[in-house]
This record gives sequence, structure tokens and C-alpha cells, in this order.
Amino acid sequence: MIVNFKYTETFISSLKELGIGRKQANLLLDKYEKHLRPFPECCSIPEYLQDIGVSRYRGYLSPENYTILYTYEIAENTMISHAIIHQRQDMMRLLFNRMIEH
Repeated sequence: MIVNFKYTETFISSLKELGIGRKQANLLLDKYEKHLRPFPECCSIPEYLQDIGVSRYRGYLSPENYTILYTYEIAENTMISHAIIHQRQDMMRLLFNRMIEH
């Protein structure tokens, strides 16, 4: 099955905010794509999103402790990666700050 991967501008800027270099980002994204290609919906909805009633996004947890928040568009067979965060970050604060920015 061919799965397309798209990365939003927010995803790209979150990579930069975390200070992830190009080489590390490429390795991380290769693992992410390889893991999800066979079954795009294998990752669960993060509990911190479920707690606030958000059920659209799934979270891939990398071996390096980054979470990639993504959606899977079945009709287009496309994974859309929306953001990447580190497990040490306060997710609720990040969500609040994003809401204020928009």
C-alpha cells in the first residue's frame, strides 16, 4: 500500500523550535514513515488530547521521545503530520499558546 506523507508548516516550524537538525530530522522521519506505512492508524489518540475532547489526532512516539501528532486522510491515503513535541514539554501550555497565536 502506498501511503503519502505530508508535513504542515506548523510541523516544520515545530522541528525548528525544538532545534532538531536536518540529519536528525531525516532519521526521525524515516523511522516514523517506516513504522506507520503498513498501518497508518496503529497509533492511539494521546490521552492529553482525549481529556480535552480532541479525538482527531493520533500520536506517534519515537524512540527519541518525540511525539508526532498526525491525522490520516483515508480517501487520499495520506498522513498529515501537524506537529512534533518532546515528551518533556508541557502539552497543555503548548496548545494554549497555539490557540492564542491564531
